[in-house]
Amino acid sequence: MTAESLLSIAQTGGARCCKRDSLLAIFAAVRFLQDEFGILLPVKNEPCCTFSHLNRECLEQACPFNKGKSIRLCRSGKD
Repeated sequence: MTAESLLSIAQTGGARCCKRDSLLAIFAAVRFLQDEFGILLPVKNEPCCTFSHLNRECLEQACPFNKGKSIRLCRSGKD
């Protein structure tokens, strides 16, 4: 599971972002639990970052959690 989390973070690339990396690790853990143990943890809302303006090294549109990235990620406009 650790390897899957790190791979997910590495594939996203970019500079440091604790929130993005933590969320990617959580989603990797959810997939791992489902694949390996059949445990389904429901993910009701995918998070939408509201902190990009605070990180000078933000990936912005390249980040999977960026507000403008996908309507699916930011349905309600809240995180």
